[in-house]
Amino acid sequence: MDNKQKYISAVTSLNRPGIGKYLEWLEETDFYTAPASTKPSYHGCYPGGLLQHSLNVMVIACDLWQVCNKRLKNVNCTKESVLLCAALHDVCKINTYKPCTWKGHEKEYVVVDENYPLVGHGEKSLVKALQLGIDLNNDEMEAIRWHMGWFDSGAREYPSTYNFNTASKKPLVKIIQTADMLACLMDQEV
Repeated sequence: MDNKQKYISAVTSLNRPGIGKYLEWLEETDFYTAPASTKPSYHGCYPGGLLQHSLNVMVIACDLWQVCNKRLKNVNCTKESVLLCAALHDVCKINTYKPCTWKGHEKEYVVVDENYPLVGHGEKSLVKALQLGIDLNNDEMEAIRWHMGWFDSGAREYPSTYNFNTASKKPLVKIIQTADMLACLMDQEV
């Protein structure tokens, strides 16, 4: 099974309103071929990097959930929530990058679509998921919004700091943050 089939299979398994529309929309985008970032020193800076990174976050997040669920008390989130948030955490990067044609430029790709007047890409991904009609509960919204952890520019600005600190105490938010961080370090199929 190739990466596209793995992603579609995992997302199709989610019993959530809006998933069908989301998968239809993906077919009209560059998600399956897009990079995850703009510089070679960053994760997933190659065609298909966004898909690979998303799959890695999904696998790692589900593994973390399983370990946490087994060893910790009060892990009050479902595997479906974990998988859903991991699948959606970077949807704002879809249709955003194009190959850089400037000679001697350090970036392989440049940002060409900044249609969201929001601060961080966590916010952008959350808004995109909601625009697509995906039904999210409050914890899922916070997990997508704050998946960048302290790397999110909103995490250091008052009053967002309060929101970030409050959200970061929730198991689902921590699982998605940690899975994203680990997937960025691995940058290969897990």
